[in-house]
Amino acid sequence: MDLQREWGELAATHLLKAGYPNLASATRPRLGVDCSHFFVMLEKDTSLSTPMSEMCKAFEQAMFHLVSAKDELQNTCETKTALIEELSTSLVRTRSGNSAAGSRRQSQDPEKFGGTEKAIGKRQQQYVNWRSQINRCFGVDRHIFDTEYRKIQHISGLLKDDAYDRTREYFDTVTEYPDDPEYWHWKTATEVS
Repeated sequence: MDLQREWGELAATHLLKAGYPNLASATRPRLGVDCSHFFVMLEKDTSLSTPMSEMCKAFEQAMFHLVSAKDELQNTCETKTALIEELSTSLVRTRSGNSAAGSRRQSQDPEKFGGTEKAIGKRQQQYVNWRSQINRCFGVDRHIFDTEYRKIQHISGLLKDDAYDRTREYFDTVTEYPDDPEYWHWKTATEVS
């Protein structure tokens, strides 16, 4: 322990014993001079005690106010930091589509496509229109349809009758292996036709 720390410890002990905890905290880390003779002198000469005591009380009171102001400022900073973290987390959730407001669909699905129309040209036109509407949903609700898996699954849910029956096996494979596109018949939603 170096001398300045030793002097600070000694002064802090005397100040703490006299009832000045804030002054003790201020001097404890280090003190530039040895004040032990000063404390011995105060104990011997009581005429110096009262003025010194009053001066220490004033310093202690000032330090108490400074410590209180520091604590209040620290609490305010911690509160603001917590608020900033909460807002940041909320913003990230909103951007990724995980918050309640950010995960709502904006688009509306088309009627399910069955492919039962007898006239080939008319059936083809119905399919093209249906597919266009689905692509529009994928564009508007990118935050929801953010993987090929989700897109393909959504397409399968919008098929019925013959259109679904002809492709059910392929969709079942996607459902069975959600994390392994190697098993899928279609690797992307664009390939589903």
